[in-house]
Amino acid sequence: MTEELELSPQDYSNAANMFLVGYIFWQLPGTLLVRKIGPPRQFAAAMVAWGTITAVTVKVNSSGQLLAMRFLVGTAEAFIQGAVFCEPSPLA
Repeated sequence: MTEELELSPQDYSNAANMFLVGYIFWQLPGTLLVRKIGPPRQFAAAMVAWGTITAVTVKVNSSGQLLAMRFLVGTAEAFIQGAVFCEPSPLA
């Protein structure tokens, strides 16, 4: 990836940190949303989004695109974590 996108060490560090920006920014909304739509729906939607974004990452051609994809991966993972901390349903 470093050679194909011609990333400098700083670009690579920025891409790694962009994940945390998306995760931290969306962590609270993801946790609050789980109360409204329920853990199964949120977890399923977040996993589909995460998988899609991760698969599309192979089409990245520039540093800016990589930053955007890492932000979106962090966002998807922020919605996953909220579903994990909820109480199980009575049917479980």
